[in-house]
Amino acid sequence: MRQGVIDVRCCLDWLEAQGYNRLGIVGTSLGSCYAFIATAHDPRIQVAAFNHASTYFADVVWHGQSTRHIREGLETAIDLENLRQVWRAVSPMVYFDKFSRWPRRSLIIYAKYDMTFLPEFSEQVVEQFEKHNLDHKVVVLPCGHYTMGETPYKYMDGWQLVSFLRIAFD
Repeated sequence: MRQGVIDVRCCLDWLEAQGYNRLGIVGTSLGSCYAFIATAHDPRIQVAAFNHASTYFADVVWHGQSTRHIREGLETAIDLENLRQVWRAVSPMVYFDKFSRWPRRSLIIYAKYDMTFLPEFSEQVVEQFEKHNLDHKVVVLPCGHYTMGETPYKYMDGWQLVSFLRIAFD
């Protein structure tokens, strides 16, 4: 995760060196965690879109259908509460105070039938955006985590992302 955030910030440095000063980020699934944490630490990111959003990385692993094999490998050695503590550094929920330091616009897209990033976790993220009075838009698509990449949902998702980014810097 640390390397991913460093890479994002290096990309921002490069974009600035090319003369760009209106910077945004889009992250999908695990990439939404990278995007959120990078945005929490870098005031240059003015616009952020999170395609699938969740609270604690441990919750995704513990409750997600596609990550159950990881849980099976861990649960004999650690419980969910301790795993949350161990993985706090890679969990967006920990960074809301830092994220809210600078004004920016955000888009949160999640899937109503997501069995990987469960909708209740995405709803908790939305609650945190509201609690911190952050400028955000929420879109809930009628699909699952992986079906978001299939027709027609990939077009619905893409339209939401492009529509948001088209006006977000105004």
